[in-house]
Order: sequence, then structure tokens, then C-alpha cells
Amino acid sequence: MDFKIKVHWTTTNGIMSRLIRWVTKSKTSHSFVSIQVPETNLRLALTAEGEGFSAVPLQRYLKSNKLIYEAELIGLPADESVVWLMEKYLGTDYDTGAAALVTIREKFSFLWKKCKGFFRKILGDSGKVMCSESVIEMLQHAGYTTVKEMVAEDTNAERLYQAALKHPEEFKFKQI
Repeated sequence: MDFKIKVHWTTTNGIMSRLIRWVTKSKTSHSFVSIQVPETNLRLALTAEGEGFSAVPLQRYLKSNKLIYEAELIGLPADESVVWLMEKYLGTDYDTGAAALVTIREKFSFLWKKCKGFFRKILGDSGKVMCSESVIEMLQHAGYTTVKEMVAEDTNAERLYQAALKHPEEFKFKQI
């Protein structure tokens, strides 16, 4: 298999996207992985959003989402990790509570350090997933050093983007 895996960073004009961009001082509010379906022209976005984790044709997805950054994975092979990601998360609900906490973390880091354990106890392991969490877990599963030390459920799209920029041996960015 050769999925020609890419990581994308996007945003919308929705209230949650605007809030995330404001808090993180970023152009982006969302990240996801896309794959090229072998022997077809179909590229699928594997994305966690309000409807949950799903696979959507990329062109359809980009009709309502503005592409900000795009990077091809050029480090380690990750096809098996994409299959693992789909098996783990397809059909899973979106973790709105965790997304709110990650946003709070950015704005109130002093509070986060003191209360992180408390917040995690409240949310527990919900079995739900956030956008950047799914991307980071897939990259960790594949062995990418960029995300080796990241805590997937505590990392937003902007932090993932900044980390990827520092690893040109793993990510080949496309000019948008």
C-alpha cells in the first residue's frame, strides 16, 4: 500500500474555530490526515470534528474548510499506522470537552498546570477523540520523532504545526 499520507491544517469562520484561533494566536484551528486511496484519484480526509471521526473526500471537505498548511509525510512509512488510526477511531464521537480544555490551556497555562489532574479526572477517558489528538497518535504509532514527547490529548493543531516545521526530514510542506 502507498497512501501518500499528508497532514493538513485548516480553519473555518465558525465560532469555535475563531475562538481557537484567537486563543492560540494562530491561522489554523484544525488538523487532520489525508490519504490517497490506492489506484484511484480519491483522496480522503480522516478528520475528527463535531460529527465525530470520519473519512470524507478531501475536495468535499475543503468546500467548507479553508486550507492553511499542508505537509506530505516523508519520514518513516506510516501506511500501517493510518489503518490502525481508522480501526481505532472511525465512527468515534468528537471530544468537545477535551478541545475546550486544550483551548483553556493555551489562555490560562498557569491554571492548567495547577488543575490538569482535576480536569482529566472530570473528563476521564471518554473514548472520544480530538482532531490533533488523532494525528499525533497516528504519527506516534508510526514512530515520528516530531511527536515523540507530545501528549496527544493535550496538544492543539498550532503546537503540532510548530513542531512539524522543526522537522523537515519528516514533513515536506507545500506552499499554499
